[in-house]
Amino acid sequence: MKRLLITGSEGNVGAALCADLNADFTIEKTVRPGREGLALDVEDPASWQAVVGADDEPLYGLIHCVGSFALEPLEEVTPEAWRATISSNLDSAFFAYRACRARLRTGAGRIIFFSLAGLDTKKPEPNITAYAVAKSGLELLARSIAQVEAPHQLTCNIIAPGLLAGTSAADIARIAPPLGRPARRAELNAAVRYLLSDAAAQVSGTILPLSGAWRLR
Repeated sequence: MKRLLITGSEGNVGAALCADLNADFTIEKTVRPGREGLALDVEDPASWQAVVGADDEPLYGLIHCVGSFALEPLEEVTPEAWRATISSNLDSAFFAYRACRARLRTGAGRIIFFSLAGLDTKKPEPNITAYAVAKSGLELLARSIAQVEAPHQLTCNIIAPGLLAGTSAADIARIAPPLGRPARRAELNAAVRYLLSDAAAQVSGTILPLSGAWRLR
């Protein structure tokens, strides 16, 4: 079976994908340092090299599910919080690509990153500025990877969810998504499977919203 590396396997998205894709792919899943499993500090290039660098087995997919989120007014964001958010969301994605690209190139592979719906509009985001800046950078990174890796038949795309299954009823009521509900786990799985499929071989450098029309501007 084709091999997938899934980071952030302890989070809601990563755990769901590990479980749902396991029947059709061989999953390499990483955990945070200090946990039981394949420990990886996604913000440390040396850690990536230790986990991935010595492995020459072809890798079909890199699904990078890591990235901290902070809801905080811009004027209250500290330098430490800013750097941490940028590192978690943007630096980690670059390190992931850099560490895995040789293995991915051997199998006309797939890279999937995650963002938040509506961040590609470049509108002001005064309460999630660091996160929005990081994910905007991730969009440019994904498009650059898509172009650079096209000769290797390697695609790179972003899934941009809105609310996902597990969102509290209070948050759903407060946010009032247009479709009235979060994306179901099966819908997340279907979006990922599509980008992993042969049908998506020409889809690269794109953002796939999974938000039910929430945050359209």
